[in-house]
Amino acid sequence: MLRAEISIFPSDDADQLTHPTRQFMTEMGLDYDFRRDPASLNTALSGRPGEVFQRLEQLVASAAAQDQDMIMVVTFYTTSD
Repeated sequence: MLRAEISIFPSDDADQLTHPTRQFMTEMGLDYDFRRDPASLNTALSGRPGEVFQRLEQLVASAAAQDQDMIMVVTFYTTSD
């Protein structure tokens, strides 16, 4: 099993992340939290490595398709399950 913890931050001083990223996470069925200071959107994926990387690729593509630059930080954990 693989677990990926993901945080997305706006690259400028904007106080909020764009609506399409939150909509994408909702459509994908991802639980996430939104923090205001600093602004970030946080979620976690877990499953077989192929599944995790496929969903992560979709999330990156969704974020890249927006007009606002963002920074995405991903931390991977392997589990024995």
